[in-house]
Amino acid sequence: MKTVIGRYQRRLVYAWAALLSLLALTFGGAFVPLGDGGNLALSATIASLKAAIIIVIFMQPAKERRLGVVFSLAGIFWLMLLLALLGGDYLTRSQNPVG
Repeated sequence: MKTVIGRYQRRLVYAWAALLSLLALTFGGAFVPLGDGGNLALSATIASLKAAIIIVIFMQPAKERRLGVVFSLAGIFWLMLLLALLGGDYLTRSQNPVG
């Protein structure tokens, strides 16, 4: 008997394969010396791709109504605000140890 995989199930399998390949890429990238900030940039890029896959496949923001879109944008706004404040705090701290 032949099993028919639906369109949604096929998307889930592709998402699973993409997440596993990005996991392998993250693991392999941890052992490659990329210089100042290179590993951080690679890891942040891979993490962003993973998050985008999870959001698009599992949360399906394209099918949401207006209120869902508003809350998604509010979450992104607060994340950007948090990252901006974190960067400002990091850049204004003194590099000299106290004591």
